[in-house]
Amino acid sequence: MEDLEVIDALIDGEWVDPGALRIALAAPAGREYLIDALTLREGVSARIETPAIPDQRVRAASPRKWLTLAAAVTVAVGAALGGYAAGSRQAASSPPAGTEAASANAASAAMPPAPAPSPTHVIRLEPGIDWQEAAGGD
Repeated sequence: MEDLEVIDALIDGEWVDPGALRIALAAPAGREYLIDALTLREGVSARIETPAIPDQRVRAASPRKWLTLAAAVTVAVGAALGGYAAGSRQAASSPPAGTEAASANAASAAMPPAPAPSPTHVIRLEPGIDWQEAAGGD
């Protein structure tokens, strides 16, 4: 039985003692077992479909992709800077205080907010039932 375990270890790719393997293969039963195990292993591996592994090679980006990326970054930075500049000009050109436009803006900002809608459900909390008061913020 131990001789056959040495043959199994060899087939599994494990390290085996060469002397123990020589003894196992010296017997006709050991040689037959080796042939049977290899045949079985080959038959099983042929039936198992290996999943398709995607190509994992790293491909260098083409110069065209780099140029496209650089153009996109340039456009994005230009749009951000253009928006900042437009906002700066808008703030600088706002009417000075005391003019009609400034007073209209101030009047719209001073309007009271719209009233809140009436509640659809009221939750009542009672001290000692729904929560416990603790001194000292604990």
